[in-house]
Amino acid sequence: MTRQRYNLVLSVHATARGLAYVLFEGEANPVDWGRAECRGPLKNHRCIDRFIGLIERHRPDVVILQDPDDLRRRRSDRAGQLARGFAAHAEGHGMPFVFRSRRDVLTAFAHLCPCTKQAIVQEIIGMMPVFAQHTPRIRKPWMSEDARMGLFDAVALAISYFAEQNSFPESRAA
Repeated sequence: MTRQRYNLVLSVHATARGLAYVLFEGEANPVDWGRAECRGPLKNHRCIDRFIGLIERHRPDVVILQDPDDLRRRRSDRAGQLARGFAAHAEGHGMPFVFRSRRDVLTAFAHLCPCTKQAIVQEIIGMMPVFAQHTPRIRKPWMSEDARMGLFDAVALAISYFAEQNSFPESRAA
């Protein structure tokens, strides 16, 4: 009996504390996920080292990243530089990559009303209950964002990619 091989999609989200990632084998099958906290003055270098470790270990067919131009408008220059660094290293390792913006994510979840980050989290948990144990607390206006939210942002980037794709490419990238 032969097993069908699905393409691997790695979605990476830069956070204020480091990075969050989710590896999918097919559209609704997350096989690995996590967060890496990187502290200190060389935070971006440590994040890029973690990213390189992920792509060398998993050898994904495509890497989904935040649009660095979108990040620059919404967040610090550090996050945009980090996304560009991820893209450069993915390209250097022969990994195709796709940038997804916040607008792409909101389009994928347009059926939610209102389309808030918390509503997206609940939708993701409904689609993939395996993430229920990582549910971030509901944020109050005076609270900083829960560190676990980065994981859901990475999943949302991947879902926006899957929503745009009709099917996966037939062969793995070299």
